[in-house]
Amino acid sequence: MFPGCDAPPGWCDVNHVVPHARGGKTDINNMCCLCSFHHHLMDRSDWEVFMLTDGRPAWRPPESIDPARTPILHSRFITDDIIDGLFGT
Repeated sequence: MFPGCDAPPGWCDVNHVVPHARGGKTDINNMCCLCSFHHHLMDRSDWEVFMLTDGRPAWRPPESIDPARTPILHSRFITDDIIDGLFGT
């Protein structure tokens, strides 16, 4: 899911991380959910999505938003990291 998007998964499309036209496979390791707005944004902007080694999608904003292009995760994918840090589990 796109960072900050609160669309429920049932309202989302499945998006190829590496586009199918560029040889991206249609399998779970190359897919992420995007609402229609963010799915179309990806086609028309310089936002980039890539998969981390643990299978979570990360988003790299365009230079106009963040000159360093620091990757961003959706909050749903960092909650466990925060909880583990708080409680040391």
